[in-house]
Amino acid sequence: MTEPLLSVRDLVKHFPVKGGTVRAVDGVSFEVAAGHSVGIVGESGCGKTTIARMLVRLTDASAGCIVFEGRDITQLGRRRWRSVRPRIQIVFQDPSGSLNPRQTVGRIVAMPMRVNGIRPPGGRQARVRDLLAMVGLNPDHDERYPHEFSGGQRQRIGIARALAGDPRLIVADEPVSALDVSVQAQIINLLRSLQRDLGVSFVLISHDLAVVRQLCHRVAVMHRGVFVEAGDRAQIFGDPHHPYTRRLLAAVPGGGPPRTRTQEQGS
Repeated sequence: MTEPLLSVRDLVKHFPVKGGTVRAVDGVSFEVAAGHSVGIVGESGCGKTTIARMLVRLTDASAGCIVFEGRDITQLGRRRWRSVRPRIQIVFQDPSGSLNPRQTVGRIVAMPMRVNGIRPPGGRQARVRDLLAMVGLNPDHDERYPHEFSGGQRQRIGIARALAGDPRLIVADEPVSALDVSVQAQIINLLRSLQRDLGVSFVLISHDLAVVRQLCHRVAVMHRGVFVEAGDRAQIFGDPHHPYTRRLLAAVPGGGPPRTRTQEQGS
């Protein structure tokens, strides 16, 4: 059996607060196969963004392990983590807040290469231009600044930056929630094409089941720090077992499974 690219086991994050503890993530487990996508979906405050931050070591786990490419990255020191970091990248929710307004797009996209000492064939500038073209932007605009782009274009810049280190896994934290509906579809299609062409895997964090349905092979439904249900896309959308999953699906137009006569009579 092929070893998963990412294996998360009993992951926990508790935050101490005055008078007690916030159990943001309380023992979740999941796997991501190479070239596949897993969606983590739930309402705001359920803990899904905390998982995203732990996966890329922006937040330290309280307990549990994150095994990436066969190594427990929760136990890596700074030097060893630096060697892994280019291969597991994050795309943030707010494309405006995550881009330095004082830097050109070329410098922003090249930053992972500079930080990690990556020197691609042909040079960093040529690689930046290739990445901009890959995400559907004009390579000649590499000297422009983030404010000169629309919200959707800024998110494409964030995706190009994530790709600069040739990652095997991208954690996408609500990557389309700040965008118009028509632009959301374009970004999801871009992520799908990148997965097809590059073989990159995704962990997609979202509150929107309709978005998750378009991209993800497997889905985990999160509520109050735990997964209440997890399964492949067909099972979650076609035969949900948990009441909370059914409530989320009911909020999506056309998102729920077909109702049987028995269900209609009992409702």
